[in-house]
Amino acid sequence: MNFELIFYQYQKMVYNLALQYTQNTEDAEEITQDVFVKVSHKLDGFKNESSLKTWIYRIAVNTSLDFLKHKNSKKDFFWGVQKF
Repeated sequence: MNFELIFYQYQKMVYNLALQYTQNTEDAEEITQDVFVKVSHKLDGFKNESSLKTWIYRIAVNTSLDFLKHKNSKKDFFWGVQKF
């Protein structure tokens, strides 16, 4: 599979999904970059058990959720809030 072709085919979908989660263009750009780094590293392991679009979509959702979780934990730490 050609990574460059995959990037151009799915970059808007990933960006728009990340933007829905974050409501912030810079965060969405960062997530999009992170998603395609993960895709490039895991592409050899893609087993066609789902469509490529579904696989990339799941990576994008998980990366967005992880990003928000990490961002919120940093915010809580900054304000001295501890969650138990």
